[in-house]
Amino acid sequence: MKSALLATLLACASLVASAQTTRPFVTVYEVRSSVSEIDPRAATEMFTTALIKSRSFRVMERSRIEQGVARERQLNQQGITDGATAARALTGAVYVFEATFSEANAGKARSESGVGIGGMNMGSSSNTDEIGMDVRVVNVATGEVVDAVNVRKQIESSGVSVAGVGSLIDNVAALRGKSTRGLTPDLSHRSERKEGVDRALRSLIELAILELAKRSKEWEPQ
Repeated sequence: MKSALLATLLACASLVASAQTTRPFVTVYEVRSSVSEIDPRAATEMFTTALIKSRSFRVMERSRIEQGVARERQLNQQGITDGATAARALTGAVYVFEATFSEANAGKARSESGVGIGGMNMGSSSNTDEIGMDVRVVNVATGEVVDAVNVRKQIESSGVSVAGVGSLIDNVAALRGKSTRGLTPDLSHRSERKEGVDRALRSLIELAILELAKRSKEWEPQ
């Protein structure tokens, strides 16, 4: 019984080790953006995090290597820390991801509607923007673009407005033969709702990485 359990555990460990070794070494240096609302540095951090969370790649730090890895290796080289990390070469990436955000369609769809009654006006509006991202995967050894994907994401926004409530009350009172003498306070309200750009970016990045992860086995030379 114990031997069967041990064999099962060893088999599981072997599968995990196999999965770890088959994950390709990848990195991303910078995510470019032509959309004013998207910060390239923040987008690069999101892309790196999404690569790690996918569990499909072994991600090498490059964009912030000077802030962390380089400093630690310098301490080791100076003898401040133990070990021999400074003498070891960093693991090279086999593939580099090159990603670019582009504004595919600003104001892809827009609608407005309104109604007025007795001096009160009510209106609503909706707007749909679309952003897109293109990702290429480049083989570092050959410079060959081994894969590419482009994904799109819609960003929805809507608004509601109400104005002239005081005018409506005055007009209703007048119809009943009463007068408010213009003392009725007016009321106006406007609210807008827009999907967060940050959430849309993360969704877009994760979608692109998922598509590429499915095809990563095809990147290796046949």
